[in-house]
Amino acid sequence: MVEMGLANSKWVHIMVLVVMGWFVFTALFHSNVRFFAKSGHNLELNGPCVRAKKSLPLVVYIDAFPHKRARDEFGCTFTRNRNCIKEAEAAVFNLEKYPSEHPEIRFFKLQRRLRSFKGIYYWKDLRRTAKKSLLTFGWCSEAAYSDRRPINSKLIMNLVNYSIYVGIDADFPFLLFHSVPKLIEPLESLLQKKKNHILFLSSNCHSSSGRETFVKSIMKFVDVDSVGDCLHTKDFPTDIRALEIDPSNGRSYRSSWNNKYFNSNLKLLERYKFRLTLPNSICDDYVTEKLMDCFKTATIPIYLGAPNGHNWDMGLIAGVHPAMIHVSDFDGFESLTMHLEAITKNQTLYMSYFEYLHHKGKWKQNYPKHIEAIKQKRKNARSDDEFVCKLTKEAQNQQQKERNLTSHPKTSHPPKHCHGNWKKYFESMGKNMSRWR
Repeated sequence: MVEMGLANSKWVHIMVLVVMGWFVFTALFHSNVRFFAKSGHNLELNGPCVRAKKSLPLVVYIDAFPHKRARDEFGCTFTRNRNCIKEAEAAVFNLEKYPSEHPEIRFFKLQRRLRSFKGIYYWKDLRRTAKKSLLTFGWCSEAAYSDRRPINSKLIMNLVNYSIYVGIDADFPFLLFHSVPKLIEPLESLLQKKKNHILFLSSNCHSSSGRETFVKSIMKFVDVDSVGDCLHTKDFPTDIRALEIDPSNGRSYRSSWNNKYFNSNLKLLERYKFRLTLPNSICDDYVTEKLMDCFKTATIPIYLGAPNGHNWDMGLIAGVHPAMIHVSDFDGFESLTMHLEAITKNQTLYMSYFEYLHHKGKWKQNYPKHIEAIKQKRKNARSDDEFVCKLTKEAQNQQQKERNLTSHPKTSHPPKHCHGNWKKYFESMGKNMSRWR
């Protein structure tokens, strides 16, 4: 009897724990979604939905679009008012982050496990309040592999009709840079300032590309000045550091991601001949300011990033000597560093990396090399907003013509050209990894 009583008591405790666990699960799941929908963190307007011109298609931005503003443009009305979802013709969902990654409830690893399910629940719930004919777009300006963003989830991308992200396989291939980089000073002036050798500048030492392991390895073969927080070997020059301090509060512009700190980066690059240029993700067309800043300051980029990075090399586009050192062209650290040594000793070879500047006519209107394919995919829209409006009007006209107000059959998909860690990328190329240690 005593043993039976103990057994019953054990089951009672188990049932109590199960019930408590269910309540915690429900609280985490639903409160996060409700909080996010009502939070001011996403910078949405939550007043009554007002349309000045009801004849124009209505497009609503959903969640955290601080750079977008309410306006009439391209023949559409754009708004950030979430309440307009009920009468909108189109919605653009920000898929840079899951709803649960915004600052509300945190619950260790369980919160991470649930984020995808909460995101799907949240976005599906918004869809239920909208018209059946609502046209949906998934937007992300970062690379898909970076931080495992929702843009990389097949379940979530199947919830939207069209995709806007970095990479030619998107419905609207998003580019972080739209203009051709220009030297900030005459070439001769910049080259006179270059007294230092190789620079690595990064604060993130936990990148998806694993760039920090690459830098650690190449440091065995050649000296590298790592000025950032990641693999720090040299302090930021005092005179340049002063350029990124906000005089109003004494804090660094870098800590708040204020673009004003870019000036200090350029000043630092002016002093270096080479820069290890490694973005945090290895995805087609994921070309960041790290590469563009090199071109602005006549610093030769030692580039390991976008697999189609050769399309962004002005020298190769012009049919002359490359403007970049493409790490993927070498068979190991030894051959790469021997080439760097040869450039340093041979002034003619060094200057050949700037030969593209004498052939601007061959690449200025054709940059990157596949720009025409990008324009065609974008339907010649100059911006993502124009693309959204154009497709919304086309869908609206088609619906009126066919008198069909059902949902759109097309669904989107995650990016296909992201490779994760640089070692896995090299392995997929068939490289001998024993030479990359």
